[in-house]
Amino acid sequence: MKRYVQNWKVKALTQKALWALPGGIYLNAAVSKLRAGHSAEAELLRKHAPNYLRHMAALRRHGFEISGEKTFLEIGTGWDVNVAFLARLTGFGRVVTVDAFRHLQTKQIEACVKLFPQLAGELCTSFSLDEESLRRKIDEGSRISGEEFCGWAGIEYIAPISREYGEIETGTCDVVYSTAVFEHIYVADVIETLKQIHRVLKPGGVTTHVIDLKDHFAYYQPGLPYNHFLRFSESEWMKWAGNPMSFTNRLLASDWERLFRDSGLDVVQFEEVIETSLPEMDKGLLHEDFRHRSERDLRVGELHVIARKPQ
Repeated sequence: MKRYVQNWKVKALTQKALWALPGGIYLNAAVSKLRAGHSAEAELLRKHAPNYLRHMAALRRHGFEISGEKTFLEIGTGWDVNVAFLARLTGFGRVVTVDAFRHLQTKQIEACVKLFPQLAGELCTSFSLDEESLRRKIDEGSRISGEEFCGWAGIEYIAPISREYGEIETGTCDVVYSTAVFEHIYVADVIETLKQIHRVLKPGGVTTHVIDLKDHFAYYQPGLPYNHFLRFSESEWMKWAGNPMSFTNRLLASDWERLFRDSGLDVVQFEEVIETSLPEMDKGLLHEDFRHRSERDLRVGELHVIARKPQ
């Protein structure tokens, strides 16, 4: 039997077709879960927990400390509430998680919570928690149904969130958090989102975002350059990826630096990660819209941005 070859165009066209179907977004998620192995273990232990620890360690370096009086807002819940539950376990008093779509799956919540005991030791060490109390809380959570989990855990889930974040009160959040979310937002909506982050943060509050600048189809098709999507004009790219399942905004490092600085927030960390794990496309193949961009812009594959609302 001929081996199936993963091709980014097949995925793009499939997602475009699914987006046009009622419930297509859920069918796409089911297919992606089967093909990419998005198991509870992969989501929690290899993605969400390490990312949360990375964010919190960086915030501590900038003087932020967790307490029961502080409010944590996550943008981009996804299919489970792993990050929100981590925020509750590590000491945030109020935790809100929001998404553009209502993706939350009760079975995924239940499967993930059963894996939390594997994190107990590291959480206790990293956040100076009492291990007996933490394990008791996790054990109790593992017996709660997915339907009741958010209410039991004290997690506020809002989806779909409005473009203006009107559901979140002005000046009520101490931390706004996202990982691999901002690259999926249209540019005009990025500007609006940063405006609303500024609004909902308390004076002195912080916002922390890890942003993946790579072509996400490169995770699907082996050998595809991480900057392959820069070979297309904006109109061509929108033909392939102009739907919420496929879209990435192709903003580069200097674009993000400008957007954050124009938001009225004080940028305290702008960490750039040079891409080394995926191949790079020859600069001569880039579309003329990107050919003039600096070597730095074309090499940065990930950002970790932390910004603070002025007092």
